[in-house]
Amino acid sequence: RKRTLEYDDVMNKQREVVYGFRNEIIHSEDVRDRLMDVMEEVVVQKVSQFSAADTSPEDWNLRGLADWVNLNFPLGLPEGEIAKAANAGEETPVPGSLFDGLSPAQFSVCHFISNSIRGAYKLKVECENPEALGAIERYTILSAIDKLWQEHLYGMDSLRNSIGLRAYGQRDPLIEYKAEAFKIFEELMVNIKTEICHNIFRSASSLM
Repeated sequence: RKRTLEYDDVMNKQREVVYGFRNEIIHSEDVRDRLMDVMEEVVVQKVSQFSAADTSPEDWNLRGLADWVNLNFPLGLPEGEIAKAANAGEETPVPGSLFDGLSPAQFSVCHFISNSIRGAYKLKVECENPEALGAIERYTILSAIDKLWQEHLYGMDSLRNSIGLRAYGQRDPLIEYKAEAFKIFEELMVNIKTEICHNIFRSASSLM
């Protein structure tokens, strides 16, 4: 009985985080600032994925980063522009900030890409109906949360059903479950934010 409650407690904590994010979007008068924050968080995550703080920009996967940017945003950024931004980097991120742990080159690239996205979005805002766009922004965020949360619930059910088998390997299934659940939940939050970025430019034009 106690074990069941502890398993449920893990899911309840995850639900609190997801529904907290969801309620924030539902009750905010204007979600655009939050949307821009999400985009910036994803840019930092992607820059970290395609580069490394302890290597030179020449050794980064600039092609992969440029492909990701241009697939998700209407920017058409060449690799050379990203490399130029990296080589111009001199500022070290503030400790404890979103950019903590990045090298000056990575920090500079994050700013360059984020500012390019903000510029493209500003043009979009100027061309579209403000009320309709506000509704679409909210819908895009909530749709990503709801879709991926449902998929996550199925995944967590599967994990819980399979985790008991690990007791046969002399491992505590609850400890295994908590560790796996934490990793899967981190991936969920990254995936939700990545999905929002992928859809925001598309959804506005297709739903207008």
